[in-house]
Amino acid sequence: MRYFSTLIKPAGALCNMNCCYCFYRELAQQINKPNLIMSLDTTEHLIQNILFNLTELTTVTFAFQGGEPTLAGIDYFKHFVDTVNIYKKDHHIIQYSIQTNGYTLNEEWFNFLKEYQFLVGVSLDGFPRIHNQLRKNSLKQDTYEIIIKNIRELKKRNIEFNILTVLTNQLAKYPKEMFEFILKNEFKNIQFIPCLPELDQMKSAYSIQPKEFFQFYDVLFPMWFKEFKRENVISISFFDQFVSAFAGIRPQGCGTLGNCTNQFVIESDGSIYPCDFYVLEKNKLGNIHETDIKAAAYGEVARQFLAEPKNMSALCSTCRYQPLCKGQCKRQSICFYTDHYCAIQKFLSKYEKEFLQIALGIKKR
Repeated sequence: MRYFSTLIKPAGALCNMNCCYCFYRELAQQINKPNLIMSLDTTEHLIQNILFNLTELTTVTFAFQGGEPTLAGIDYFKHFVDTVNIYKKDHHIIQYSIQTNGYTLNEEWFNFLKEYQFLVGVSLDGFPRIHNQLRKNSLKQDTYEIIIKNIRELKKRNIEFNILTVLTNQLAKYPKEMFEFILKNEFKNIQFIPCLPELDQMKSAYSIQPKEFFQFYDVLFPMWFKEFKRENVISISFFDQFVSAFAGIRPQGCGTLGNCTNQFVIESDGSIYPCDFYVLEKNKLGNIHETDIKAAAYGEVARQFLAEPKNMSALCSTCRYQPLCKGQCKRQSICFYTDHYCAIQKFLSKYEKEFLQIALGIKKR
């Protein structure tokens, strides 16, 4: 079976929150993208273009992101799934996911997400003090209470969800408190996303540096492993990738493969880009209205982007963990290592025994 996924920005850079560290607003301004909702015409072109090109048995994932994708309105999403149902064939297995700040979810949204089995990624930057410091609404008001209430509603209704937490240098100071917060709320799937500076910068007031990265996970891992041994399995993406690697299983997450892949990011005007981190005019693959998705995938711009070298640490050439780590994502690597220090190398050398123990358990199943 083949797999195809696309990342859709139905509301462009529109957002109802004002997060301190947001880089997407800056990217959108650089390419002069208007804050507009994707038109129904563009939506239909998108769906037709993709499904007509997938002629074999394929799992197709339509993932929605932003900005804040729910600002496109629930009627937009109802139209989207109705249109997919018109054009999909028997060899298409359709999946949906949405990454949302969770601020405007309500009864109608919960019913919709449940009916169409959306995987929901909710942005929550940990316990109230840190979250409210970093993730204000557009009126600069705290947002934690509304979002945690909506997360509890997702859980109550058995809607599958993940917690997406931006790992800033502010949060990195509190790994113990963060893990206690995870346990208290019985979260089972968490992805920590390293906070990045702007493309042309080495650091910002919120971005995380390699030593801070190590210090956070150095405290978090023993607490996580203690729960794991109690059979309280909590999926934390950074740990999951190395469990898979030690078990000889190919990691699935973008950025863990050691090389770039085409994400097929589609902006609200139909413009296609290879990666959400590099939504720049020079990387534009075309527009869904006139560019065949296969042509976008195999065109010269895509080839050049995927072939671009990444900055590796000088430590990589002699590192015994390089086959497992592969240097990570070229955009996020600034958070992992310098030429003289590697947080991942230090982390794996300290906890290799524990990872091997988990990996051997997986192989025995």
